[in-house]
Amino acid sequence: MYYDEAISFIRENTNKYGIKDAKFIRSILALLGSPQDKLKFVHAAGTNGKGSTCKIINNILISASLKTGLFISPHLIKMNERITVNNEEISDEDVESLSFDIMKASKECGYIPSEFEFYTIMAMCYFYEKKCDIVVLETGLGGQYDATNCILKSEVSVICKLGLDHTKILGDTIEKITEEKCGIIKENSCVVTGKQEESAEDIIKETVKNKSSKLYFSEYNKIYDRKICDRYQLLSYKNIKGIKFHLNGEYQLYNLAVAIKAIEVLIEKGYKIDDSAIKKGIESSIWHGRFEILSENPVFIADVSHNPQGALVLSKSLKEKYKNKKIIFIIGLLKDKNFEGIMDNIIPLAKDIITVTPESERAYTSFELSDKILSVYGKNSFSEKTIEDGIKKAMKIADKDDVVCAFGSFYFVGDVISYFANK
Repeated sequence: MYYDEAISFIRENTNKYGIKDAKFIRSILALLGSPQDKLKFVHAAGTNGKGSTCKIINNILISASLKTGLFISPHLIKMNERITVNNEEISDEDVESLSFDIMKASKECGYIPSEFEFYTIMAMCYFYEKKCDIVVLETGLGGQYDATNCILKSEVSVICKLGLDHTKILGDTIEKITEEKCGIIKENSCVVTGKQEESAEDIIKETVKNKSSKLYFSEYNKIYDRKICDRYQLLSYKNIKGIKFHLNGEYQLYNLAVAIKAIEVLIEKGYKIDDSAIKKGIESSIWHGRFEILSENPVFIADVSHNPQGALVLSKSLKEKYKNKKIIFIIGLLKDKNFEGIMDNIIPLAKDIITVTPESERAYTSFELSDKILSVYGKNSFSEKTIEDGIKKAMKIADKDDVVCAFGSFYFVGDVISYFANK
């Protein structure tokens, strides 16, 4: 079976939606030698920022000479992005061979995993084969019933910024969502989080207490001497001075503080990670699609904000970096997202809006999205059928000192990045 055939087979022969109980994943993994029980993990859940937080932790661990696996989702361009060891993506050949083994084990168990569950199983097998010292594991959706919760213990559990997203699956209140995310917290474990809404924070504290675990809060106030530069933020943290942090936006400081606190917990547990490794890891952290500047004259930014909280921090970052400048937006959204919660943050900043149709059966067409923007906000927009047409339209109407921002679903932003990479 070739790589393309393997990916096609996975997409066509797995369950598409829904959260399953992680016990089913463990039953498949048991037939594959239970590799997850032989690995050490940093396990992260949250609504926003967990990808960036995991990437920073990953790079610091690599800088400390630890062989580090990273599992993230979704991917932007190619599935292999989801599974890396020391920032090297899983090879097509390994995807092929592992796919065959997982399919065989799944049939033997009589359980058909979802696509995400399939890749989770693949990641566990791959990280064990590569003899990783530690794995940074990002949940896909939720926590308690997420496939990644097939692990029985972690070195540290990380709860990133919580908010309302996937409400039809996880619950329609911050309290319900927090309870689901807290499902990754293990007995007698260490837990790291940052500042949360009061009700969410109370649930985290209560869960940690009931699990006889220890809670650590990030130290955002230890970040100082921040300066916004063209392509990075210059800052210091405690005794580490002059850090070039390439993830732009004030919101990334929250993720940075959470990531460093997770590292400090690992140091407490005996991991050999010094300040130079922390600085090097932070400075080497580049995360595509997170307020990423793809070109200049005009400035073109790609960002995967796809819920109200993401749109809020995106708008704050644009206002902070570009002051009173109005923005040309290229937007591709899915119908199951909170349209008004997202657009309320974007409309006040918009000079022009260009709508496009992402590659998803759940997406608004560009014409549907334009009509909705007009009916709700009374603002006209340009409707372009393809993402490439949308980019070309933006570049045509933009002056050289304008700012263009394309934001929305991961796959939409992945297509935007691919366009510039190919160009």
